[in-house]
Amino acid sequence: MKTLVLVVTRRCTQRCTYCPVVKDDWQDMPLVTARQALRVFAEQFGGGYVKLFGGEPMLSPGVVRAVCEDAAREATIARLTLYTNGALLEEQDLDFFAAQSKLWLTISLDGKPEDHRGSRRVLPGEPDALASIDRLLPHLLRYPRFTATQVIAPELAERAVDNFRYLLSRGVRRFNLLPASWVVWSREQLEALRAGLAGIAELVRAEWRAGRSLYLRNLFVRSPQPTFASGVVVDVDGHIFPSDCVLANLDEQARVDLCAGSVESPPSEAELQRRAARVPEVLERTWPREVLDSTRAADQVLNGFYRSLMREYLALRRPAA
Repeated sequence: MKTLVLVVTRRCTQRCTYCPVVKDDWQDMPLVTARQALRVFAEQFGGGYVKLFGGEPMLSPGVVRAVCEDAAREATIARLTLYTNGALLEEQDLDFFAAQSKLWLTISLDGKPEDHRGSRRVLPGEPDALASIDRLLPHLLRYPRFTATQVIAPELAERAVDNFRYLLSRGVRRFNLLPASWVVWSREQLEALRAGLAGIAELVRAEWRAGRSLYLRNLFVRSPQPTFASGVVVDVDGHIFPSDCVLANLDEQARVDLCAGSVESPPSEAELQRRAARVPEVLERTWPREVLDSTRAADQVLNGFYRSLMREYLALRRPAA
């Protein structure tokens, strides 16, 4: 199925050390644009999965709720995923989301408090995301479609196992592991990442072998480029791109090269694919070689992790002879 990435806002309550999204000097997506994007995705591209993305989407809660309600009525939309840092969530939001059977909730939760906060600077006057998550955790753990994204920054790689174990101890059972991309990893940090993911793999295997449910999104979701999602990407201004790499600090020519159309004048699938073929070249000329090589190396480590676990996952679910 295809994916619509709906960039609800570029604004955010935090400035994370590893986040490539340019957040300043952008307006939020108007509701009319969000609804038009959903219609284009359903009618022209056949629908599929929707990602509510940012920035921090809950800075525009009216748009988030309206898209959820529209998607519930659209048969071609199979699933929505809301990506949030959790800072602005309230119990009434969780009650609303729980009533949306298509909606999955993904919250950034990197591990122990000192490590979670270490890579995230909260803007003045904004709430502390971890305090909000801690307050809502009992409610979240009852939520049937909650996943925690554990971002592993280079400086956290040697503590990845401890942070995963800590989240398990808090009751988290659904994970997405995300080594930081588009940053520099040293050779030592890459080795720590490899060892950390191997340790996490052993914890996952132990849970599975004990018959306890533990979900890893990494086994089922992949992207052609590390971190960046591909599909029908609609930026806050309504322009359509084949990759959300356009949320990073690209020059204007790169945006022109990748822009396939807009919600007012949507592209054909062939045009979107033609623009998608330009993404690798745009990435090559945008990031320094050291960053590109580091990102690809970290992604290769992640690939080895999920391939080894996929074999185990399939073996445990193979019917007995």
